Amino acid sequence: MIVDPGIALKKFPCCYASHRAMDGVLALKAKHGFAAEDIASLECRMPPGGMQVLTYPDPATGLEAKFSLQYSLAAGALDGKYTPWSFTDEAVNRPAVRGLLERVAAFEDERCRGDDPLFEKRSSGSRGFVEVEVRLRNGVTDMLRIDKAPGHPSRELSWDEIERKFMDCAAYCGVPEAAAVTVYAKLRDLERCSDASEITRLLRPAD
Repeated sequence: MIVDPGIALKKFPCCYASHRAMDGVLALKAKHGFAAEDIASLECRMPPGGMQVLTYPDPATGLEAKFSLQYSLAAGALDGKYTPWSFTDEAVNRPAVRGLLERVAAFEDERCRGDDPLFEKRSSGSRGFVEVEVRLRNGVTDMLRIDKAPGHPSRELSWDEIERKFMDCAAYCGVPEAAAVTVYAKLRDLERCSDASEITRLLRPAD
């Protein structure tokens, strides 16, 4: 499994089954530069079984939001990024999110099965393909198909993306920024670290 298909890293801090759709909405937002109020509708089509663990269409808490495709789409369209703070109770209950959720639809579509002979053996986050389509109030419509999630062995995260995720996680846990920078540098050169306690000591949250 380490060699084939390789090691996958999760880019976003939520259920992996949402990641392809999240990648799609970020790409559409980057391409068109829309704000939440510009969106007439946002639709995501998933492969059969793709939503079996995404059971909270209208989440009330950050934990529920981690398993809500609809919320993840709305948050990405609104913020243009995902961090650990995207999945807090406060973030979920923002009025802008609640209003946008009314224009978000997500459902399974048999067409998104594709022709993979191993489809039934794949996880909900890796089977078939995902389509994300946005319709803007100015009449523009665009759709993206996403086959592999960012962080998949065929779509490896860059070191910049890994560093950004590490720094976000460290900040969320209360680790001082200077300490997090030092730890990240040590982790990138881990084979030269003679004492792992150097790393764990620096990861203690600030008082």
